[in-house]
Amino acid sequence: MSAGFAIVLCFTIIVGISAEIALENVLKASDLFRGITKDLSVFNAAKEQLTVFLLNSNDEGREIQAKAREAALKHLDDNIKQVKASLEGPGMSDQEKQQAAAILAAYAEYRDGFVVFADHEKGKIEAAGKALELFDGYEGVIKKGDFRIEDMQVARKIFDTAVNAYFQHPSDKRRQEVVNTLAKMNESIVTWFDLIQNSESLRAIHGDITARMDLINQALQQYYTRVEGQQQVSGKMKAAEELINAKIKEMVDSTGKSLDEMKVLARAIILAAILAAMVMGVGFAWLTTRSITGPIRQVTAGLKDVAEGEGDLTKRLNIDMKNEVGELASWFDVFIAKINTMIRDIAENAKQLDGSSAQLTEISSRMSDGAESMSTRTNSVAAAAEEMSTSMTSVAAASEEAAASVNLVAAAAEEMTASVGEIATSSERARTITEKAVDKANNATERVNHLGAAAAAISKVTEVITEISEQTNLLALNATIEAARAGDAGKGFAVVANEIKELAGQTSRATQDIKGKIEDIQQSTGHTVKEIGEITAVIRNVNDTVGEIATSVDQQAATTREIAGNIAQASQGIQEVNENMAQSSAVASDIAGDIGQISDEAATMSSSSSQVKSNADELLKLAAGLNAVVGRFKY
Repeated sequence: MSAGFAIVLCFTIIVGISAEIALENVLKASDLFRGITKDLSVFNAAKEQLTVFLLNSNDEGREIQAKAREAALKHLDDNIKQVKASLEGPGMSDQEKQQAAAILAAYAEYRDGFVVFADHEKGKIEAAGKALELFDGYEGVIKKGDFRIEDMQVARKIFDTAVNAYFQHPSDKRRQEVVNTLAKMNESIVTWFDLIQNSESLRAIHGDITARMDLINQALQQYYTRVEGQQQVSGKMKAAEELINAKIKEMVDSTGKSLDEMKVLARAIILAAILAAMVMGVGFAWLTTRSITGPIRQVTAGLKDVAEGEGDLTKRLNIDMKNEVGELASWFDVFIAKINTMIRDIAENAKQLDGSSAQLTEISSRMSDGAESMSTRTNSVAAAAEEMSTSMTSVAAASEEAAASVNLVAAAAEEMTASVGEIATSSERARTITEKAVDKANNATERVNHLGAAAAAISKVTEVITEISEQTNLLALNATIEAARAGDAGKGFAVVANEIKELAGQTSRATQDIKGKIEDIQQSTGHTVKEIGEITAVIRNVNDTVGEIATSVDQQAATTREIAGNIAQASQGIQEVNENMAQSSAVASDIAGDIGQISDEAATMSSSSSQVKSNADELLKLAAGLNAVVGRFKY
């Protein structure tokens, strides 16, 4: 039966897999069609921009033409990116990859052709601009001839009109018109030359007209070349477009054909699987019905015999089938066998229960007598435990008083330790301050010494200034003498000499004053240096004394800390003794309580023994009932 369901399940799986494969191919084709549609949409947008580019090939539409060029290139680049992404992505067959590669190459060729086409358009604009620039001054050159030039003027206007029309919308017909009007223009120039060839000045003008005409013809030839280049590129672009359309059609046809083949194959597989599943299902249903109903009847008959008969637990179904019904019959036999074993065990246990109940009655009587004796003895032990608990409580109280005294001593020692620590800290701070004072005094000594040296240097400078003022005074004296010799001519010089002499005197007096003040500074500096040295010595002595105090305080602090530690240890030891005594007292109290409980429990045990005896009597009755029930079955 399991095999039948497995086969049906296999057919169902085959149908599901076929449907999954078909759906996957449909989704793949849908993605491909969606990508092709998107590519064609972008490509058509590029072609629309190309049409806009061609329609605006005139002076008024140059700006629109430039925007159309950029838009067309962007669309073509998007086409190339999309096809590249499809090639690099999963899910494409080798044939589809070849077709996509051909489409990618055609897109690239179309884009390159458009770039060349746009370059030719730029060359056309340059050539047309050059030709039109030459046309602008051509009328003035012709008018210089001023003799029978009417035919040339008419031919030039017709030629100019034909060229402008061709530049606005190039075509083969308009190009032929340009060629015809150019021939007439050249003919009019030749005719005019025949008329003026005897005039040297007009021949020079004829040369200018001919030269300008040659330049115009060169510009037209450049324009023709660009137009022919665009025509060639247009042919290549058209061929690339046809290749793109052909390859896309080929991909669509190939994908549609694959879908049709897959549809036929999937339909055939699904129909065959459904038919096979239906046939197998009907056959296995018939076999299953026959294989289930017969054994179930046997199981029903066996259960009815056990339920309504004399309780024969030795019968078995013995159905040997490798299916669910056979498994049911097998477990039914196991169930009957276990019930048989259970009934047999109950019968044996009932017999044992009968014997054990009698023994339990005897034991309960003995246990009741022992419980009464134990209750009497535990009362005596409880009284002794209460006396021991009272003694332990007294000892614990004495230990607590000793611990309190030691704690007071320990607290005092800790306070002394803290005080000594503060003294040590203050001493250390004082030593630091005195060391800084010594350093400051040394610095002050050095600065004062520098001040004395500077004063000595200034004294030397004043000596130099004094010498200069003396020399200046001599010069002023000599100048006065020379002025006196010069008479009236030297009066002005004599006045200047007197002024210099007075300034020299003032300088000398000021220098002497500065020199005296500097000597006072040098004397004060010497006294200051001496006094600072004495102060420094005193501070050093103070520093040494403070250091000795700090050392002594450190030693005293260490000793005090050691004493405090010992006292703390003693206090901790007494505290532990006190706790142990308290615990002992509590234990003694607990023992007394436990003994009291034991006495109570002994009384309870005596009462319970009576109940056990009563329960044992009931067990005897229960064992007799079990024997009667088990006797109904055959085992």
